[in-house]
Amino acid sequence: MMYKVIVIGDSGVGKSSVLGRWIREDFHLNIPSTVHVELSAKSFKVEDKIIKVQFWDTAGQERFNAITRQFYRGSHGAVILYDITCRKSFEDVAKWLQDVREVNSDTVILMVGNKCDLVKQRTVKVTEAIDYSKEVGVAFLETSAFTGDNCIKAMQLILQDIHSRNSIPTSLSSHDKKPLLTPSKVLIIDDPEPQPQPQTLHLTASTPKTTNTRKKDDCAC
Repeated sequence: MMYKVIVIGDSGVGKSSVLGRWIREDFHLNIPSTVHVELSAKSFKVEDKIIKVQFWDTAGQERFNAITRQFYRGSHGAVILYDITCRKSFEDVAKWLQDVREVNSDTVILMVGNKCDLVKQRTVKVTEAIDYSKEVGVAFLETSAFTGDNCIKAMQLILQDIHSRNSIPTSLSSHDKKPLLTPSKVLIIDDPEPQPQPQTLHLTASTPKTTNTRKKDDCAC
């Protein structure tokens, strides 16, 4: 069984960094802004079944939106990231949400507020994000790719929800396919089966950053 999960959001919110926590369980400061699509696969054991998940890290820049939207098709889940210190990235969640639902209204969606370690620079309140997530009907939590806080939990939440929905008999209506986000419902552990190296679909060249310390000046990271 293969699930496709796309990781989307404005440029600089930390999509590649969060994905690095999921795939390699590490963090790198000097990750260039993504201007290509990187495909990474990982296996998990869910109850008594081995499932494979293909993560698609899509470009967030507006000039690539027309290209990346084609990758929404066929996705079982979408993680929409915003930067808690960049209000515009939070306001743009509505656009990303609309894009996903226009292609597939059944896609499981998780909204993630990243960089929660930058407390003093916060511009988006937790309560505000919670209220919005309830309004649009998506799950939500905050993460820090820098410290690792909640990164694994975010991955588990969306995979548990995806697997729960896809395990429900097709005879049930979509109204009956409610998300099951209780951790005890689906146990996810690493599968020792080796995975292929990430595949990269280049759109254009990118320029690596030279930042060596953690700091926050604007929405780009």
